[in-house]
Amino acid sequence: RTRETFALDYAQVGLLLSAQGLALGFGHLPISALADRVSKRLMIAVGLIGVGLTSLAISFSASFWQLIPILVVAGLLAATYHAPASAFLAGTYLAASRGKALGMHVIGGSLAFAIAPPLAVGAAGWSGNWRNGFLVMAVFPLIAGVMTLYLLWRQPEQVASGARQQREQVNALRALGAIGPLV
Repeated sequence: RTRETFALDYAQVGLLLSAQGLALGFGHLPISALADRVSKRLMIAVGLIGVGLTSLAISFSASFWQLIPILVVAGLLAATYHAPASAFLAGTYLAASRGKALGMHVIGGSLAFAIAPPLAVGAAGWSGNWRNGFLVMAVFPLIAGVMTLYLLWRQPEQVASGARQQREQVNALRALGAIGPLV
């Protein structure tokens, strides 16, 4: 229905998808380097909130030409999650449990990719408006981003070692348990 709303041909639809995909792909390296210099959790929180806000922007967009920059920004903001989250987990978990933690992280991401489309399509179908699918999908990253900011405020990032690192692992698992289903 988006195609009909904006009277897009298939080339324009491809351009929209490519704009977001290219921004996401090329955004990983510089954003990951930035996350190495600042708080990884802060980057994750900003990215999640930004993705939620860009989903809202998509739902209110009025033209094809508005969608292109919104999708580029959405792609760049989406790049703030996977690499910084993986680096955060790798730095939080001891080598003996690091693979399990990263595996759980990847499974959560795969489940999100499987669940999000039917949820968005369901919201759009139920309401009869494709824009509502983006409104519904904005809620989850906004909540997850705010939760991440709250956790960052409650417990600032620290380099941990030994027994302290094991306590940090428990806290990281709790945070992932709360945030993971939302992402």
